[in-house]
Amino acid sequence: MAFTGLVDGENGRLYWSGGCGAIARLAAVAAVIFLVRGAVQYGQDTLMAKAALAITLNLRRQTYAHLHRLEVSYFETTPTGDLAYRLTEDIDRVGEVINKFSISLSPVSSN
Repeated sequence: MAFTGLVDGENGRLYWSGGCGAIARLAAVAAVIFLVRGAVQYGQDTLMAKAALAITLNLRRQTYAHLHRLEVSYFETTPTGDLAYRLTEDIDRVGEVINKFSISLSPVSSN
């Protein structure tokens, strides 16, 4: 770029040459970098969430299939609220943990 700095030896002041065009180009480059980073971050978050949802769906299907193999006596002794909670909340928590773990391993950070 045609953006150079000059230091005045007497005052220690910094003078820039290159004019407003150089500043505008620098601002445009910075804006493009931030937009690309945001797009990459969005794509990564979307892919990680999709993967966590796929794992959660698979876990729900396995749990539902396992429920069908259980004896009727299990359902007579297990409170309905406990069973419903395990089928919904516990599996959702597993999905959240998977999503957070996969984001922590990713190279693009939101910080």
